[in-house]
Amino acid sequence: MGPPPGYGPPPGYGGPVAPAPSGSSISLGSSALWAGVSVIAIALAVSLKEDGDNGWGRIGVWAGFAIFAAVLTLAPAVRDQLNLKSELAWRIGVAGAAGLVAFWVLFVLPSISQNVSFAATVGVAAGAAAAWLAPGRPTDPAAAGQTW
Repeated sequence: MGPPPGYGPPPGYGGPVAPAPSGSSISLGSSALWAGVSVIAIALAVSLKEDGDNGWGRIGVWAGFAIFAAVLTLAPAVRDQLNLKSELAWRIGVAGAAGLVAFWVLFVLPSISQNVSFAATVGVAAGAAAAWLAPGRPTDPAAAGQTW
């Protein structure tokens, strides 16, 4: 039994809307959110003045390194726009997170008593979370049945 004769969609109905192509927008998943938090927190940590100086004056180019490392954690979210494979974008994001951890150990930890150190710590933790949650992590060879 089908629809009655003369039944059809309402005027102007063009059918279901097709989803947007996967490469047409930035993925705004949790990884992208954490990466954005990382960039903002690190930029604030190195730019806010405390005791008459900021990170740019205290650590110079390393402040730029920290911001660059935080931006790298965005790679998995913008991989389609950069024409990167998922695994490569994930590796770039992890490299950014590793750079943030190195920055934290070298420059934030020794001055952990400063207020801006909290913002830097939030930025590093957010960058690590972005890398952890990013798509493209290589599969475990042992789980796939591959052995050396």
